[in-house]
Amino acid sequence: MSRTKEHTVLYTTDVEMFKPTTTNRNLDMSRVKDIAKSMANEGLLLVPITVNKRKQVIDGEHRLKAAKIAGKGIYYLVANNYGEKEMVQMNRNNKSWAMKNYIEHYAKGGNKHYKKLMEFRTMFPKIALSNSIYFLQNGSKTMKSVKEGTFKVTSFNRGVRWAEFIMELGNVSNINNSFRYDHTIFIRTMVSVLKKYEGKGFEINEFLDKSYKYPQLFSLCGDSDTYTRMIEKIFNHNKRADKKIFIRV
Repeated sequence: MSRTKEHTVLYTTDVEMFKPTTTNRNLDMSRVKDIAKSMANEGLLLVPITVNKRKQVIDGEHRLKAAKIAGKGIYYLVANNYGEKEMVQMNRNNKSWAMKNYIEHYAKGGNKHYKKLMEFRTMFPKIALSNSIYFLQNGSKTMKSVKEGTFKVTSFNRGVRWAEFIMELGNVSNINNSFRYDHTIFIRTMVSVLKKYEGKGFEINEFLDKSYKYPQLFSLCGDSDTYTRMIEKIFNHNKRADKKIFIRV
């Protein structure tokens, strides 16, 4: 047994006494199996798991699950005053959580904004997480707020409408291989256009109609300015001069 001023490291074979934290991340079973295999071949892990006074696991659920599979005991450190807030901070400091782990954690805790983000991700699995956040926050991306638990959905229905529009443009990519509808720069540019001009000259259905008729006008661009000019050119194609719009984002 090792002691420090604040904490005590103990060892036990009674691994069933530990309980998961209800909002902790989902386990990566491939990682668990790798750890279990290592424990079976090499013995105990020397890195302790961290639990609070209620024996809830704050850090180390993968190691605990692996110990159960391998039939091994485990070292554990009791941090009496630790709870879910400290669990999040620990994983942030250790960089052991991916962004989806933060989302799952806050959604399990009942945060409606994170539940909506998970729902959006289920609806549009081909849209990157960062772009999903961009849609739901009306054209702003604050990844830091997602980690800190302060993420808020600006408009779910509008985000869904815009995402459905982008997915429709996947038909263009199927015809014109030089265009990628899921290119992040294109998505961000299009969201900026929608945010500023939708209902004020730019109409989604009209743009979609042009995309079906003239897929050859689309191309893969390297920056937002070039995409803006492309979107403007497509929307204005075959329009009378007095009906054209001039896009500045």
